[in-house]
Amino acid sequence: MANIMINENCNQKCSYCFAAEFVNLHKNDISFVNFKKAVEFILTESDKTRRGKIGLIGGEPLMHPQIDTFLDYLIERKDIEHVTIYTNGVLLEEHLERILNNKVSLLINVNSVSDVGEKNYRKTTEAIDLLVREHQKKNRITLGLNIYDNIDYTFFVKIASKYGFSKVRLSVVVPAYNTEKEGFNHFVKLKESVLKVTKSLLLEDIRFSFDCNWPVPCMWSDEELKDLQLMGLASTNRELIPLNGCICQPVIDIRPDLTAIRCFGLSDISKISIEKFDNIQDLRWYYYRHYDSIISRKPMKEACVNCALFPSKCYGGCLANRISY
Repeated sequence: MANIMINENCNQKCSYCFAAEFVNLHKNDISFVNFKKAVEFILTESDKTRRGKIGLIGGEPLMHPQIDTFLDYLIERKDIEHVTIYTNGVLLEEHLERILNNKVSLLINVNSVSDVGEKNYRKTTEAIDLLVREHQKKNRITLGLNIYDNIDYTFFVKIASKYGFSKVRLSVVVPAYNTEKEGFNHFVKLKESVLKVTKSLLLEDIRFSFDCNWPVPCMWSDEELKDLQLMGLASTNRELIPLNGCICQPVIDIRPDLTAIRCFGLSDISKISIEKFDNIQDLRWYYYRHYDSIISRKPMKEACVNCALFPSKCYGGCLANRISY
């Protein structure tokens, strides 16, 4: 699945914003013409046996003035199976009719009161309550939490437990655009926060998976590794805390002007128009050749060179951390 960044404005100002290069700098909304071009480009990945999957991101995508028109268009198309809206949840009730359609899923990024204020926090939690209790849409919702230093995470665990979510998505915040990249040390600094969040979730019998920027396997000490395994926090796949590697594929986020970026971590160096490519597979291959295969071979520290996971099984948590190394 690829994503269409339908706008670049947001009703929140998170200090860790992954899209800081674009968000709230200009009110940049995608036109319906460009939206349809982006949809058609993403659908080049589908064939007769599969139907397309599309993600809508921002900014806050529900702020786009034509969001209902876009959703109607996607819902009506028989060659589109699944639409995921990546949202902070504040405006969900205003677009409830479309959101309740069985084609539509939500990834709701939940922030604490201290990050977003009481009003926004209340709107998000009320929308979750409405969708789960009144409309029984829990299976169409994924709750997401961004992990940063000294994070207040208890509210998130309480919400997930209250509504019976058996699994959530976590994302280790990587250095935002135009901020200093600390490589391996960045993940070491966040190690304690990762442990606190994951242990609290598991104690509530809530499993988790990480977004593309996974914890680096070598950041754990031998003692911590034993603890992870005893607690049942470690895994050999993408669920829980992966210990056998951490690589990702080009996500493909298409901006309002039809330039694509490999991912927001590499947004400052990977912009290119989708109109230069016949299909999305060719674009992914372009990113792999010009970015993944080159940047992944830059060790973040000397020990990387002799590691069995380097370079094909470990991207060091995020390729963006390796640019300056």
